[in-house]
Amino acid sequence: MKKAQIKKSVSALAMAAVIAVSLFGYGCGTKSTSAGVSGDFTGTAKGMGGDVTVTLTLEDGKITGCTAEGKDETPGIGTMALEQLPGAIAESGSIAVDGVATATITSDAIRKAAESCINQAKGVAVAPTEANKAETVVPDGLSVEEVEKSLGITNE
Repeated sequence: MKKAQIKKSVSALAMAAVIAVSLFGYGCGTKSTSAGVSGDFTGTAKGMGGDVTVTLTLEDGKITGCTAEGKDETPGIGTMALEQLPGAIAESGSIAVDGVATATITSDAIRKAAESCINQAKGVAVAPTEANKAETVVPDGLSVEEVEKSLGITNE
């Protein structure tokens, strides 16, 4: 019984080491093609009432501007997210911002569309799902902040 427990412990430790090394290696690769990228990038995702379109402005790989449109979002609810989140994204230089509590679906759509913009800057193909939501290729275990950092998108 004790040998089985030791085997499990060794296996778990080995798995943790492999994951740690792979995450370390992920951050040590060559610089992303979006480092230093400048321009406007537009993405779309499905909101509560229809499509939500976000345009991110990048200057030298940093988010410097953000706009969002969603003509069919619920007045007073979804429109609050459309008014508040772009400013928060531009001010923080990150898409990892809190959403509007009463407008969860629209807030999520804004972040997904912004994520699509970042993928475009990186040169990653973005495939829409059936619901027109942007899918992002992000390795398991990484946060939005880590992906932005690897892309050279900083909030400094």
